[in-house]
Amino acid sequence: MNKAIKTILIISIAVFGSLTMANSVQAVPPLDVDFEKTPLFSEANFLPGDTVTRWVRVTNNTGEDKEIGVKVINDFDPNGLGDHLNIKIKEGDDTHYENTLTQFFSETDGIPLSTLTNEQNTQYDFSITFFPETGNDYQGKSLGFDLEIGYFEEEGGGEGGQTLTTFGGGGVAILGLNIFDEKLDDVSQNSATITWRTNLDATSQIIYSSENESHNFDHNNPPYFGYAHVYPEPEDSTLKTGHNLTIPNLEQCTTYYYRIVARTSPG
Repeated sequence: MNKAIKTILIISIAVFGSLTMANSVQAVPPLDVDFEKTPLFSEANFLPGDTVTRWVRVTNNTGEDKEIGVKVINDFDPNGLGDHLNIKIKEGDDTHYENTLTQFFSETDGIPLSTLTNEQNTQYDFSITFFPETGNDYQGKSLGFDLEIGYFEEEGGGEGGQTLTTFGGGGVAILGLNIFDEKLDDVSQNSATITWRTNLDATSQIIYSSENESHNFDHNNPPYFGYAHVYPEPEDSTLKTGHNLTIPNLEQCTTYYYRIVARTSPG
């Protein structure tokens, strides 16, 4: 029997971060910054078209009105992934900032958000979106930065400038889940075994179609993603780096096309 199987990889992106709150010698810090999660971003399966949102709550304890701001330090983006990720910062229905992460990194003086009166608190929602049209070129690419929250103060010297004094910060990193060493390990009359490896512990699943069936990838259509079949359904949720699946009930003398679906947390 002649059977050909071609491999195209699905992009999986892991999003995680670390958060360290600044200590203050005062019983009540001038600015109280509370992050929704520690780490703030901990999404482990971030695909093109996906959006993740986390809140940051801020309370002004300074005794006076303060203009709250945010800025990035220690950013690294060696592969230009930031051009394909959008960040939006909202306060209720008001959008204070929206642009690519690349542009966000360039705002080195800080981005004004809103003014809080003494003892006033508010919530800012930070959303990161992976542009839907992003292709496989960015599989496994990395990006990271430190996020700082504070308030603006007038600089000395009568120049009229402002500087952002920060009181809360968190790190964010975006790393890729790599799929490699994929191969057709065994073909019998009606089945085929496929093996692969991942750099992170991940689930196992394959979507596939025969040559006469649709196989146009559609990330908005899980679990088939534009293919005719999925195996297994539900996915094998065992998290591991070494994977193998045997697809049953295949037809002889038929070409099949497949994609490996791997997630670092069960979907």
